[in-house]
Amino acid sequence: MPHRGGRVIMICSYDLGTSPLYYVKWYRGNFEFYRYTPSEDPPHKLFPYPGVHVNVSNLMKLL
Repeated sequence: MPHRGGRVIMICSYDLGTSPLYYVKWYRGNFEFYRYTPSEDPPHKLFPYPGVHVNVSNLMKLL
């Protein structure tokens, strides 16, 4: 569990084989703060939430 004001790195790693990816959603509690839907333009959607800051420069960084 991160400390208040601390940095968190979230990673989504998946292998769907031949199945399509519909979306990835991230929540804090019951509140959705980020959604990635590859079929939409733009594919990334941020939902403002106090205390949650998403670094958009690293959204699609592949490791």
